Amino acid sequence: MIVRIQPPATELPPDVYIVGMGGSGLSGMAQILRSRGVDVSGSDATRESIEPLLKDGFSVQVGHRTENLHDRVSLVVHSAAIPSNNPELVESRRRGIEVLKYAQFLGRLMEGSFGIAVAGTHGKTSTGAMLASVWISAGREPTVLLGGRHPELGGNWRVGAGSEFVVEACEFDRSFLSLHPRAAIITNLELDHPDIYPDLAAVQESFAAFVAGVREPGITVLGDDGEGARSLPIPPGREVITFGFHSEAKWRAEVREGG
Repeated sequence: MIVRIQPPATELPPDVYIVGMGGSGLSGMAQILRSRGVDVSGSDATRESIEPLLKDGFSVQVGHRTENLHDRVSLVVHSAAIPSNNPELVESRRRGIEVLKYAQFLGRLMEGSFGIAVAGTHGKTSTGAMLASVWISAGREPTVLLGGRHPELGGNWRVGAGSEFVVEACEFDRSFLSLHPRAAIITNLELDHPDIYPDLAAVQESFAAFVAGVREPGITVLGDDGEGARSLPIPPGREVITFGFHSEAKWRAEVREGG
């Protein structure tokens, strides 16, 4: 069943084609777009990856071919893993169709909402899922887009009528720099994705740019148990909430044994 809600203030394109549509983030994005009245179609490399979308009635093709792009397409969105010489991307640019990476369009999709982006080397999906559960239990109506399945959502996405938009923000390919949320959560920070970041300093630099991109007045929530996140520069005037086991964390957990 397709549930349609009142669209946000952001004007959405009428017809979106997604390259790599079977991916977790992009498949959830497709569901959210369709719920907002957008015609969504796309492709992916294998039938297995798109089987759930086919069952939900989406028009998704196996394989990437220029003939998959119909004449009504007004925007093409693709995974960061899709190479620039992909035939569908090449054809889209030849036709003059706007082409955006997933994170670039997600940033646009979040405009007009109270965006809450969950970043970090580990724990993004779990933290985003917990946050979504808290909002829902509090009687709010958040829209949610995660990188993994959450049992309470029955998947990795949710369409809500409220102003909150909870998203998972990935540092791979520096994708999260396309997001400008109202609040950012950074669970932790370690050296990861060595194909993108040569050392920890490069990771910290990217995360610092992500924090700087939070919309003013901005709220930043930092995991305080590792030097990587704790040493991030925070723009002046921003509210910072720290959490963890560290003695100086504003929200501190303690492990107590015994009755």
